[in-house]
Amino acid sequence: AGFLLSLYKGMCTSFADGPRHIVENLREYGITFMVCVPALYEIMYNSILQKLEKAGKLEAVMALVEAHKNDTMEQKAKIFKDIHDIFGENIKLLVSGAAALDSKVEEGYRNFGINLVQGYGLTESSPVVCVNYFPGKDENKHRCGTIGKALPKVQVKIEEPNEEGIGELMVKGPNVMMGYFGDEEATKETIEDGWLHTGDLCSIDKDGYIYIYGRKKSVIVLKNGKNIFPEEMETLINKEDGVEESFIFGKPISKDPNDIKIFVKIVYNKDSFEGKTETEIKEYF
Repeated sequence: AGFLLSLYKGMCTSFADGPRHIVENLREYGITFMVCVPALYEIMYNSILQKLEKAGKLEAVMALVEAHKNDTMEQKAKIFKDIHDIFGENIKLLVSGAAALDSKVEEGYRNFGINLVQGYGLTESSPVVCVNYFPGKDENKHRCGTIGKALPKVQVKIEEPNEEGIGELMVKGPNVMMGYFGDEEATKETIEDGWLHTGDLCSIDKDGYIYIYGRKKSVIVLKNGKNIFPEEMETLINKEDGVEESFIFGKPISKDPNDIKIFVKIVYNKDSFEGKTETEIKEYF
């Protein structure tokens, strides 16, 4: 998607000078299409909001967003031209992949007329399985918080869904690999009757939109049977002021290995807590 596709379409591929230079590179090289991870999109979005707040414009801009929420993406891009142009006047599409994107961030970009969508795939499926709709004739089909629908000729299903419809996403189609080279055992574990085990927990709604919750191996099952998706909780914690990163994990709190309690490791921005003691910071969180 990021390299072979551009060669096939006769496009130019640019490599960023580094995470801190992405925005200036977008403008410098006149980028039209970018694939990136959610963390960077979130950092850029929060930076925009902070700059608006410092300039005393945030409240007015958000009022404008609300007033034009039903406009087309093209109309929004004109209304919020200054924000849109931060990513370069040529930008047409931003795609987020590799992890779940916060739906509030996705919605925030789109409110400014910036076409950010989520895609999903894995190496074993060449790699794209699904992607959300982006502007054009299907603009109204975009649904925030989802990874869209399966691509043409790609079949998807949920294996062993729970009462909420969440289970492992299975994929079948011409994009699925033949197997792991020289590893028949691993291939048999991963591909079953042509269906690829993705290892990701998802649900599919009645319209075919796919929602992703996290990796099957990462799920923490509590004693009461409740499934905890660490990625979901980390997304919530990362929204807190001063939090840079977080890591959710389960740990037994008695001799019973199933008696698990949820713990969190937080990396915080020290500048945000200047003058505070470790005890005060812990109490804050």
